[in-house]
Amino acid sequence: MIKEIDQLRDKLVKMATEQLQLKQELERQKDAYEARLKEAFLSIIKQLDDLQKEQQEKLAQAAEDPAHLAQINQLYEQLQAPLQKVLQMHHIHRLQSPAEQLPEYSAVLDTVRDQSKMNGTLVHVRQLGYLWGAQLLRPAGLVVVKND
Repeated sequence: MIKEIDQLRDKLVKMATEQLQLKQELERQKDAYEARLKEAFLSIIKQLDDLQKEQQEKLAQAAEDPAHLAQINQLYEQLQAPLQKVLQMHHIHRLQSPAEQLPEYSAVLDTVRDQSKMNGTLVHVRQLGYLWGAQLLRPAGLVVVKND
């Protein structure tokens, strides 16, 4: 009887160990999958940034021709829409307003001198930040005043 209890205990310990190992492996695979997703999402965001920058350049070049401006906007909206849809499907959204550019959601990319403003004053948002659900995917890139 004692021998059977010892065998059952050994079997239980072995099963618990295997369960823990499987749980750890599953967690590693989940982390790797999320890292690959994050990399893909950041690539899409970079493409959207590049398209928006290119759109602004084209609009500046065509500023005198309203018909051409409308065509440029339409073209770039058509290019951006599928990429934005992919992000939306995965609950990724942009931090839109300066109110959302909180310190935990932003990073200072550059500083400028402006004696008429206090240090730390937001000059402009160079790149929009993105959230993946409640998790920060990419911080907003800010340009702030620094007079020192």
